[in-house]
Amino acid sequence: MQTVKKLWQNSKEKKAWTRRLQSEDPGLEVVHPHAAGIDVGNSAHYVAVRPDRDPQPVRRFEWFTALRMAASTLIRSQSYLGAQYRRLRTGLGAPKAITAMAHRLARLVYRMLKFGQQYVDKGAEYYEHRYRRQQIAFLKKKASKLGFRITLAQT
Repeated sequence: MQTVKKLWQNSKEKKAWTRRLQSEDPGLEVVHPHAAGIDVGNSAHYVAVRPDRDPQPVRRFEWFTALRMAASTLIRSQSYLGAQYRRLRTGLGAPKAITAMAHRLARLVYRMLKFGQQYVDKGAEYYEHRYRRQQIAFLKKKASKLGFRITLAQT
């Protein structure tokens, strides 16, 4: 079980932390200088990029509910995203899969808006083929660790 580390011990420290984050230079360490950040909440997304890259470095997007609704319709879609949603849904359950796909959609929309990229759907068949190859590679690796060798038979 993971323990959650509190950033403050009392309300005075919490206020100081809030003031620090709202200041021009909060003094946070830069982990990767060219990275963008996405903070995903239940009702909004916050996207942050370096200040020299965009005139408005932090943006708030309040359409996460719409993304969740869009993600929930993927069960009927014969697209790459639809196949990915159905695969996640079997392992995680519908609510977590919807949230995961809403996050995926948010990242796709971010890239389309920020970099002008277009989304090209490769189709459900491509996803299934790629997933099958991934599973075969995983099974081969696991078998070799156990001292076995797998030979594929054409079907």
